[in-house]
Amino acid sequence: MTTPISTNTNVITNYSAEDIERIINDFYSPTSQLSTEQRQKLNTILENLQYSKSAWDFPWKFLDISKSSSIQFFGTVALCNKISKHLLELDDNQIRELFHQLIQRLILYISINSKQIITKLTIVVS
Repeated sequence: MTTPISTNTNVITNYSAEDIERIINDFYSPTSQLSTEQRQKLNTILENLQYSKSAWDFPWKFLDISKSSSIQFFGTVALCNKISKHLLELDDNQIRELFHQLIQRLILYISINSKQIITKLTIVVS
């Protein structure tokens, strides 16, 4: 079992993409030996990360076909949630660039027939 980075749910903005990836892997690992309390803390961290300032950045690193499906899916969900709740944090140019990137990723995932990611990206683009 990998030891989680931290289970302090109050400090969420200092996680690197690699830290977040480790947390996701710890949380979703079928062989994880985390206690219920540790799992709940990691879940809270993952939920909070989806709405943090860093959620404009780390999901793009996770939308990489070389990443595991759970990492890609978490990145997609985080991006969808961030957009649905905090799109107004961006100016018009940033929004145009965001949707341009989303469409590029959608085309990529359509080309490899990744249905879960396609579904989420389609929802956020619409």
